Amino acid sequence: MVSCDEHVEQKLAPRLAAGGYTGINGVAAWMGWPDPSTYTERESEYLAEEIHTLDEILTELEKHPERNPWCSTPREASFIPEIIC
Repeated sequence: MVSCDEHVEQKLAPRLAAGGYTGINGVAAWMGWPDPSTYTERESEYLAEEIHTLDEILTELEKHPERNPWCSTPREASFIPEIIC
């Protein structure tokens, strides 16, 4: 099974490490609550990596359909029709 969250976390790792964050809980802490001034920028960074990750995974599965097709996606995947369709 492919975990999209883990792939996104790996892509964000340098930015997370700069603030001392690790793991999926570190991603949540790095993003913060919607109130802080950094939230909008970090949310955009996260969503961009999420879209890129989903595109990579789906492209790989399309090229190699014999591989395990199970993919654990974030719930936001349903809102990204340009990748899914």
